[in-house]
Amino acid sequence: MSAAPQPAAPGSTGTAADTEAGPPALAKKMRWYDGFAMSLTMPAALIASLGASIGGLGAWGAIALWAGSMLLATIANWIYTELAAMFPESSGGIAHYATEGWKKRAPFVGPLASIGYWFPWTTALSVYAGIIGSLVQAQWFQGQDWTLDLGFAELTFPIVVGIAVIVLLFGAAMFGLHVAMWVVYVTGGMLLVPLAVFIVLPFASGDWSASNLHWNLHGAAGIRESLVWLYVMAWTSFGVEVCATFAPEYKDTVKDTSRALRAGVLFSLGVFVLLPLALAGYVGEEKIGLDPTTFYVGAFNDLVGGAADLMVVFLIASLLLIMITGLADGSRVLYNMGKEGTTIKQVGVLNRRGR
Repeated sequence: MSAAPQPAAPGSTGTAADTEAGPPALAKKMRWYDGFAMSLTMPAALIASLGASIGGLGAWGAIALWAGSMLLATIANWIYTELAAMFPESSGGIAHYATEGWKKRAPFVGPLASIGYWFPWTTALSVYAGIIGSLVQAQWFQGQDWTLDLGFAELTFPIVVGIAVIVLLFGAAMFGLHVAMWVVYVTGGMLLVPLAVFIVLPFASGDWSASNLHWNLHGAAGIRESLVWLYVMAWTSFGVEVCATFAPEYKDTVKDTSRALRAGVLFSLGVFVLLPLALAGYVGEEKIGLDPTTFYVGAFNDLVGGAADLMVVFLIASLLLIMITGLADGSRVLYNMGKEGTTIKQVGVLNRRGR
């Protein structure tokens, strides 16, 4: 009689018998640097909201609050590292951890936490897709200002572009995480170019000045404004825990999850401090406040001598990075909810390729 197969150790791929007998499982093909690449979503999201924070808080205020929000995220990520080790085979990250923590005391909290985690990641796709459509129209198709009235909705050029982007990303995600990771690496690599330009070149240009930096938070009103901004910033900085969502897909669940979280937090913390410091000292708070969304294009032109089209491509790449990461992250949460029976069970089933 042959010996019964032994259960797989946490972080292992399991035995051949397990693989043949059991239902398809998430493939364990990721390494820590794959999770780190997904965490580049946080610096990408910073670009979208940095200008408004500098204009409202002053450069020193923005630096302090962005750094503070990321330090809070660092503390939270230490906890996530321990939780990932406790639940090495569970996808969904903090949504699943909340379910496990509350199921005996208040079972309804878990599904609410899961939906609350999935909803913003998923609905943000339409927001960023619309921004991409607007950027494409403004930079290359300014004459495409038509509107198609469908009765229940109106289609415009930016909306059509946004829909096409979402469909393409869904198509990439349907082929599995390995295809999505190609999109992550390409867009993440493109994101690193403007980050390097905006962090290094302002100091090397000779035009950076500390006199451009101010603190606009004073008294009780400043405290209230700080709390509001910290709440807004948390939607960006705390997202670095996306690395934990893919815990069961790392080759070494415990070590790779820990390394991905640590690398993501440290890199994001550096960017959250250096990017506002460099840009505000070079461009000036007043100019940033007047044009908080697209001031990057002018700054890029000044620093590298033209290439406005290239800067728009980099901005679009950063938005695509946020979208593909949000799509992958949200799908893992839904998959785990389906397995636990907190939503329709069909979303908790993988096909024969484990996708």
